[in-house]
Amino acid sequence: MIKPQYRIKLVSWDEVSAYYDPNFNPQSKFGFLVYNPGSKDYDQAFWYYNAKQRWRGLSKYVAQLP
Repeated sequence: MIKPQYRIKLVSWDEVSAYYDPNFNPQSKFGFLVYNPGSKDYDQAFWYYNAKQRWRGLSKYVAQLP
């Protein structure tokens, strides 16, 4: 079995209310966080205006993974 190279967690703004990023747009309520195995903090965050855009973004992200 292959060990995962990445872990992805779907989130909404309510779940990560402590998230602080000066470039964050508060209207972008839906997103996903990318973790490397063994990491407790996320390495990348992607935010979208609605759940449909999030799924499209997630699909594009997963398609480009090695």
